[in-house]
Amino acid sequence: MLAEAQRGEGELLREEVSALARPLASFSRGRVALIGDAAHPLPPNLAQGAAVAIEDAEALARALAASPENLGAALCAYDAARLPRVAACRRVTNMTRAIAAAPEAAALMQWVPAKVNTAVFDAFLRYSLTARV
Repeated sequence: MLAEAQRGEGELLREEVSALARPLASFSRGRVALIGDAAHPLPPNLAQGAAVAIEDAEALARALAASPENLGAALCAYDAARLPRVAACRRVTNMTRAIAAAPEAAALMQWVPAKVNTAVFDAFLRYSLTARV
């Protein structure tokens, strides 16, 4: 493995998965579109990375099918469909990561009203791409 070769025998390179410091303004450029972690890496605390990547693939396929003769329009539609969703995922992920990191996380979660907790997570986890495209 290249990382092992660079660090020496038996020493592994370990990097934490983290979100981009500055989110991308677009998930496409020219004829190339990014999906999943290539476009928007999410920390693993809500285990949504694969699900969001699948959403990306479906949104890209729908956008391409809707504008088969106009790649530029299709990629703009893909961005329009995905940028707000990914921003929402990032907000919820960052919020839960901050809460979980707090020393008083259990007490803090008891303080948050159940209605707020349910509303935040329902909107996040019950997302329907087909209702939006």
